[in-house]
Amino acid sequence: MSFRFARAEDKQSIMEMMAYCFPDYQNTAPESRMAESVQVEPENEERRKASEEVLRWVLVNEEANGKIGQHVMIVPLTVHFDGGTLPMGGIGGVASLPEYRYGGGVMELMRQSLQVMHDRGIPLSELAPFSYEFYRKCGWECGFRWHELSIPMKELTLFKADKGTFVPLTDALMEQAADVRNLHGSHFNGAEQIDAGKMKDSFQEKGLLGYGVLGGDGRLSGYALYKLKEHAIHCRDFFYRDITAKRQLLHFFNRHNSQAEILRLTVPETDTTQHLLGNQYLDVKSQSGMMVRVVEVRQALAAMRIGAALTGTFVMQVSDEMAPWNRGNWLVTASNGHLDAVRTEEKEPDCVMAIQRLSQLVYGFLSGQDVAESGMMTWRTEAARPLFDKVFQKRPTAQWIPF
Repeated sequence: MSFRFARAEDKQSIMEMMAYCFPDYQNTAPESRMAESVQVEPENEERRKASEEVLRWVLVNEEANGKIGQHVMIVPLTVHFDGGTLPMGGIGGVASLPEYRYGGGVMELMRQSLQVMHDRGIPLSELAPFSYEFYRKCGWECGFRWHELSIPMKELTLFKADKGTFVPLTDALMEQAADVRNLHGSHFNGAEQIDAGKMKDSFQEKGLLGYGVLGGDGRLSGYALYKLKEHAIHCRDFFYRDITAKRQLLHFFNRHNSQAEILRLTVPETDTTQHLLGNQYLDVKSQSGMMVRVVEVRQALAAMRIGAALTGTFVMQVSDEMAPWNRGNWLVTASNGHLDAVRTEEKEPDCVMAIQRLSQLVYGFLSGQDVAESGMMTWRTEAARPLFDKVFQKRPTAQWIPF
């Protein structure tokens, strides 16, 4: 086996592998973008450079006979994190032809992808798993949870006074929609920062409808992407600038009461929509989401924002089989609303955890107290625990786009 970056001449093999492993991948925007970028012949200098840039993020396993049997794609993105933004490597297109499976090749490609992200200064990674168990072995862990609210249309009559100016989402509104989405997404760790081009990609799924509501300034203040099928509205993309726009969108859904009997609204687990409704006896289905990973401990901790009054230190020992640069004891210092982490061999650890657990703590999917009380880490020095619990607070997480 030989692991390397993809080359232009690999495009046909990659396309055939993607078609075999993901029969409907053309309907998945991020994978389609990457696959098409590999497929299209460069017609000018700009396109040639774009194609070369894509290939810098595609890893393949080449067999001795020259055949490409396995493939992993890194999608360089930017995500919202603790009030700022951070580079994030989305893992997608993890594919293997059947004759090359169960030989450790994909696991090695995942290890190589971590090295690439580390070398290029990317501290976080996210992926949509085919198997939580498999990717957990590589250091990723569940970082998002969703609630599907089944809301009878009669419950939405509460918002009959929340009328607004509703407009179809057109290409002319893509920039405004991206602004709304980024403002909304900035409240959730891990949400992708997008532009108007990526907004258009959101409409690629067949049967998807889109409407927005205008604010008092005449600009888009909220929007929803949804499907109407089997007497129900199915909506997962539900974004708004403020509570006024949110209530207006719920009123908009109620205008479909002749077409649908129920609104199936999928929202992050911290969403408060249910509290706006009169009937609390709703059918709420919990759904696990994508997985997250810390690629570089020091950089990820430095990006966190903590209470300005927190001061002190603790030493944590991190195990990470796939990324040796994360492995070992870290002296973490809290001061001035930030964390600084340096390696230490002189101090004994106050606590011990795997990279999977640290990743959940960094994102805020779990709190320090959650992890400790669930027995998902080991404490050796209880005196350090109060600071640790205050540093690692639960924060909202969400990622709407799979890779």
